[in-house]
Amino acid sequence: MKLDNLGETFAILSFNIGQIFRLFCLTLPSQRLIDQSNQLTQNIYDSYWYTLPSDSRNLLKTVMLKCIKPNTFTAGKLYCFSMSNFGSVIKTSLSYFTVLVSIRE
Repeated sequence: MKLDNLGETFAILSFNIGQIFRLFCLTLPSQRLIDQSNQLTQNIYDSYWYTLPSDSRNLLKTVMLKCIKPNTFTAGKLYCFSMSNFGSVIKTSLSYFTVLVSIRE
């Protein structure tokens, strides 16, 4: 790393901020998907499901069983896009950066 060169430092910094923003833009809708998926069972239960015909109630039971495990958006089954994982990535990245800067000096 050439932190003495202002132009290169600015280029690296702007690239990293862009990548963090890109990851955040992917994470935010994915977190909303997880939240909506978690709320679906409660919303079905709070509805007037008992007024529905028997066939429709059976379909709602199936939907509720499918909602036990929330829907997620993953990157190749290696990374699940969620705000908790985003925070972990940022925290780990900053830890690596501080280690590299401390080794450099």
